[in-house]
Amino acid sequence: MPYQQQTATVYYLNTPVPAPTGYGIPPQGDIAPGYDPTLDIDKIRKATKGIGTDEAALTAVLGHLGSLPMAALSAAFKARTGKTLEDVLRSECSGYFGETLHALVLGPLWYDVELVRSAIKGAGTDELLLTEVIVDRTPADRQQLFIAYRMRYGRDLQADIRDDLSAKTERMFTMILSANPPPENAPVDPHQVENDVKALYKAGQGKIGTDEIAFCDIIINRSRTYLGVLQVYPLGFFIKSEFSGHMRQALLFIVNGAKMKHAIEGPGVWRDAKMLERSMKGLGTKDKQLVRRIVRYHWDKSRFEAIKTAFHKKYKKSLEGRVAGETSGDYKKLLVAIVRGN
Repeated sequence: MPYQQQTATVYYLNTPVPAPTGYGIPPQGDIAPGYDPTLDIDKIRKATKGIGTDEAALTAVLGHLGSLPMAALSAAFKARTGKTLEDVLRSECSGYFGETLHALVLGPLWYDVELVRSAIKGAGTDELLLTEVIVDRTPADRQQLFIAYRMRYGRDLQADIRDDLSAKTERMFTMILSANPPPENAPVDPHQVENDVKALYKAGQGKIGTDEIAFCDIIINRSRTYLGVLQVYPLGFFIKSEFSGHMRQALLFIVNGAKMKHAIEGPGVWRDAKMLERSMKGLGTKDKQLVRRIVRYHWDKSRFEAIKTAFHKKYKKSLEGRVAGETSGDYKKLLVAIVRGN
C-alpha cells in the first residue's frame, strides 16, 4: 500500500487515531471534519436495542465510513453511552458478519495490532498473515504499530516476533522490521542496479548454495520503485527456485508488490488483486483472509478502486460480483457495501 510518512503521533481520547491510509497523522482539531456522528449513534443504538439485531441498519451505517469518521463515531459512542462500540457489536453480532464489523470499528492501526498478535500467539506462526501486516510498512508506520501493540498487550512486538521465529527467517524479519528504504520518488541509479544484479548473481546462481541474507539485504532495503526496475533480473524465478517456506513467501510478497503493469496503478495493486482472488478460489471461501484483505485494502479509497479495476481486468468479473457469489446473508451484504464504498 502507499503510506504517508509522519513524525509525530496525535492522540484522541488517549488513543492514537488512525488515518485514511497507513497510520499517518490526521488533521489537527476536528477528527473528521464535516462528519457528525450523532444520527449514526442513534441508528446503532436502535439497531442493537431490545430483542434481535437490525443487521441491515448496522450495514447501512458502518459499511461506508472511512477510518476518521469511524474513529470519531467510536469516541462519541463511548462518550454518550458509557460503552464501547466494539463491545456492543461483539455482544450483538456473530460469525463473519460480526468479525467484519469488528475489523471496521477497530480502524487501520488497531486492526493490524490485533492481526499481528493473532499471527504469533499460540503454537505455530501464521506466516502469511504476519507477512501481510508487516511488509510494506514505512518506518513511521512500524513505530506506531510498535507503540500501539505495547499499549494493547504490554509487550514488545519486535521481541515477540523474534521469539516466534528462528534461524534465517528470524533474521529476515528482523531486517524487515528495521528497514529504512529510500522514498518511492527517489531517482533510481542505474549503476546501483547494475551492481545489485551482480551481487544477486554472486549470492545465488554464481555460487554453490544460496547466500540468503545477502539476497534479502537487497530485496528488503530497496524501494518498491527501485525493485520494479531491478526486475531485469528474474527475481521471482530465482526466489521460487532457491527459497522455501516463510522466506520464499515473504520475499515473493515484496517482489510482487513492486510489479506494475501501468505506472498509474501504483505498486502492489496487481498483487493485492490476486490475493483477493486466492481468498475465494477453489473449494470453500477462505473467509478470514477475505475479510481482512477487503477491510485493510478499503481504507485507502483511491487505491482500492485501482485494485478493483485490476481485478476486473485480470479475472473478467467485478470484485463485487465475485464476493457476492462467494458469501451469503448479512455477511455478504456488508462485504458488498464495503466494496461498493457508498
